[in-house]
This record gives sequence, C-alpha cells and structure tokens, in this order.
Amino acid sequence: MSDENSSICRPPGSRRRGTLLILLSAIAGMPSMAAGPDLPQPEGSNRQQSGLLILNGEHIRLPIMLKPVEGGIRLEPAGRIYKYSQEADGAEHETGVAHAPEDDSFNTERRKRKKNGQASVRFLESVGGNIDESLRFGEITVLFDGHQPVILPSATEELAFCEELLSAQPSEQRLAELFTGIPDTTWKPAMLGVNFDAGTRSWMQSRQRSIVASEASNNESVRAVQLLNRCQYPLTVLGMLLGVLTLGHMLKWTARGLDDSGDSKKAELSVRCAEVAIYFLLALSALDLTWTILASQAGLMTELNPLAAGIVNSPEKLAGFKVIATLLACGILYFWRHCRQIQQATWWMCLVCVLLTFRWVVVDSLVQ
Repeated sequence: MSDENSSICRPPGSRRRGTLLILLSAIAGMPSMAAGPDLPQPEGSNRQQSGLLILNGEHIRLPIMLKPVEGGIRLEPAGRIYKYSQEADGAEHETGVAHAPEDDSFNTERRKRKKNGQASVRFLESVGGNIDESLRFGEITVLFDGHQPVILPSATEELAFCEELLSAQPSEQRLAELFTGIPDTTWKPAMLGVNFDAGTRSWMQSRQRSIVASEASNNESVRAVQLLNRCQYPLTVLGMLLGVLTLGHMLKWTARGLDDSGDSKKAELSVRCAEVAIYFLLALSALDLTWTILASQAGLMTELNPLAAGIVNSPEKLAGFKVIATLLACGILYFWRHCRQIQQATWWMCLVCVLLTFRWVVVDSLVQ
C-alpha cells in the first residue's frame, strides 16, 4: 500500500489527536519571557540582602526580587531592567539541534525556538542567582547594561570602590582595575561624577570603616601569632623548669612535714618552705599571665574565668586584675605563714599552679 493510501486509511481522530499533541508540546516548550517566575533561591537564602547594588550608576534599594524578562532581568519593586542576554555575554548560543534527514520536515522551527527559549531562561536564572547570592552575602554588585555583572567579593576591592566613589577626585586607574572587562565608554559616564544620596554614602562610609577595622584586627592577630611563635620555645623550657623545681620543693616539704610548734627547728624549716613556695607561686602566676595574654591575643584560647573573661581582650586590664589578685592572695599566705592551715593552703596552691603550668606546656607542644 502506498504512503498516500496509508494516510487516507488512518482514522480521523488520530490526526486530530496528533495535531493537538504537537500544539500542546509547542506551547509547553516555548516559555514566555515577558514575565518569568521568581528566580530560585540560592544556598544561604535565609540571609537578608545587605549588600550594595548599583545599576548604570544608580543605587537600587534593597531588598529586590529578580525576574527574567525579555532581554534581561527585571529588578522589583524598583521597576528597573538590567539589559543582559546570553549573546551579550559572548557565550555560545545554540540556534538549533541536530536532526536525522528524515526529521527535517518535522517542525524544525519550533524545536529551535524551544531550545533557544529554554537556554535563555536558564542563562538569566543563573546570572540573577549570582546577583542575589552576592547581595545576600553583603557584597557590592555593579551592573552595566549589556555587560556581565561586576561583583566585588574581596574586602580590598570593596575598600577601593568605597574610597574612590567617596573621593572628590576618584582615580580612573583604580576604578578601571575594578571594572575589568567593562569598556571605558560604559563605566566612566555612569560612575565618574555620580552623586549618591546621603543614605548610599553613609552605607559606603560604614563599610569602609568596617573593612579598615577588620584589617587592623587581622594585622594585630597576625602579629600576636608571630610573637607567640617566637616565645613558645623559651616559655616551654621555663615552664618545665619552674614546674619541676616547684614539684621537687613540694615533695621535700612534704617529707619534712608541716609544723607550727613554737620556735623548734622543724617549725622554722616549715615556715621557710612556705616562704619559698610563695615565691614559686608568684613565678608560676607570672608565667601563666604571660601565656594567657599571648594566647588570647593570638585567638588560640578562651578565658573560662568569668571575672577575667570580660577583660581578656585588654592585656592591660587583664594584667592588672591578675597582678592584684595574685599579690593579695600571696600577701595573705605570707602574713599568716606560721599557721599550719595556711601552710597547707600554700602547698595546695603550689600544686594547682604546677598542674596549670604543665597543662600550658602540653597545649603549647600541641599547637607547635
């Protein structure tokens, strides 16, 4: 039977169903670019948009919603359109798909439109997702129509951007380094001589102060770590030496026994041992204070003492607090050193300081 006869013999309903399926497939495969859906939320979408968004030299207030539209991305509720496309990006833009020779007559044009439309939507969703993510992480994003987004993720770039735009005479060279890939004829008219409102300038000034303070804090931490590295070995040797000497003195004192029986020789030796123990207490406390300040400034420890935790970030206050507390405690121990109970308290305080010193030695060895 010929092809012509076979087509005549098909039931009429099958033609209508085939035509209907083709039309439905065409409608489903051609997404509208006039009013696209909201872009999918990226990771970290629980963050609020806290960055800075500038479109062609105009500050766009946050928060915004980004929707793919024909020829770009709509910024709602600002009502602005960022004109951008896959062709403008220079990316490969497919215009069709390969078909077998026998399929050339099967609505090729529809398949081309479907492929192009889906690729454009996916591309705009990807670009919009990157913009939204940068804003949620508090980064500065600058958009120019027809060009890829300029996102400044590093603190150095953000600081240069804020300094130049707040300056009365911005440096074109520094701005050109930030807007790499954007023609001078595009970014210069938009960014040079632009007058931002008070709110935008306040935001940039606040970000500038925050970056400067953060860099200063980081530099201090780096110097503190370097200082701790230089002092680790001598502190470890000194800690081991003082710990062993103190522990040996405590064992000798224990062998002689504690005595407060008048003027006897044994009582005098016990008082002398208490005095030497107090000197060891002062030395071990000074070593602990030095280690505490160096480690806290380097960010390698957390102060558990609730009284000192609030002042641990201030070496002067921490040193003053610990010196006063140590001198007060040692003064009490020295003044009543003839009492047997005070001698026992001194012995136990020495043991605590020895254990603390050995703990510092162990922690210091693990850090190294």
